[in-house]
Amino acid sequence: MATDIDKILAKHFSNQATPDEELQFSVWKRDNLDEFNSLKTIYDGAKLNNYKDLFDVDNGWKEIDAKLTNTKKPKVKKLNLIKIRKWQIAASFLILVTLGYSLIWYFNNPITVQTTQYAKTVHLTDGSIVTLNKNTTLTYPRKFDNDKRTLSLKGEAFFEVKPNPNKPFEVYVNDVLVTVLGTSFNIKSEVNGYAEVVVKTGKVSVELKEKKDQKIILEKGEKGIYKSALLNKEINTDKNFNSWKTGVFIFENEPLTSIISQLENYYKTTILIDSKKSNCFASIILENQTLDQALNELQLLFGFDIKKDNHTIKLSNINCK
Repeated sequence: MATDIDKILAKHFSNQATPDEELQFSVWKRDNLDEFNSLKTIYDGAKLNNYKDLFDVDNGWKEIDAKLTNTKKPKVKKLNLIKIRKWQIAASFLILVTLGYSLIWYFNNPITVQTTQYAKTVHLTDGSIVTLNKNTTLTYPRKFDNDKRTLSLKGEAFFEVKPNPNKPFEVYVNDVLVTVLGTSFNIKSEVNGYAEVVVKTGKVSVELKEKKDQKIILEKGEKGIYKSALLNKEINTDKNFNSWKTGVFIFENEPLTSIISQLENYYKTTILIDSKKSNCFASIILENQTLDQALNELQLLFGFDIKKDNHTIKLSNINCK
């Protein structure tokens, strides 16, 4: 995808795009349909056709003269064509100015993407890709600054950042600033101020927005945690940190209570189990399965009964073997 989608958009709307640029435009439009519709509305509302199509004075007078042939012509004061031409030029200028201000407002107004029940993938103009988890909000400019790429996040998202050493990629989340040059990582934030950064590839810098002295560098396999106004680094032992994105869960000698808790969060369903069976453990891989399929596989291990009551699932008669 071209780094400067603005030029391709301008060429598309003016019918000057090359076949390759139209192909890039189609890819961008597919992933940014809401933004395209907004821009098209502005363009169509201010689009100026050739003024002769809007007001062809000469043809108009010829048509009038033809209709008045062989009839008594009253005294008519002919319009001043010079004034009409000036009016057309003034109107054209006004529309162009309106279009200009509309586009300035459009490109200066940031984009906000919100998810509710489903995850969503966002393709940024620099080539980076952001996958948003459910109930997440991402805000970013339509066009990044020349010296940096800045976004803000509420919720959880997985970032695949296009490398650019001259243009750092910044993500503001709660009280934390995450800065990278090119890498992939997962950010999770909660309303209580908690924030978590897990690096899959590359290296990132994590610091507090208000306290620059608190700063950590995270590399592949490391996790940064911001909690209770403190920033800490540790080895990431959670194999399922981005399962919400991949749909794959890997459990190795994991407590059944922990497995059920992660399934509850992923499928957004309440699952109740006998608290006395907290000593049950399992090693299992669940890959892109429905909740029923996942529970059926666990049922083969623990032989429990499954009862569904509205939006709640109850597991009983659990056998830890």
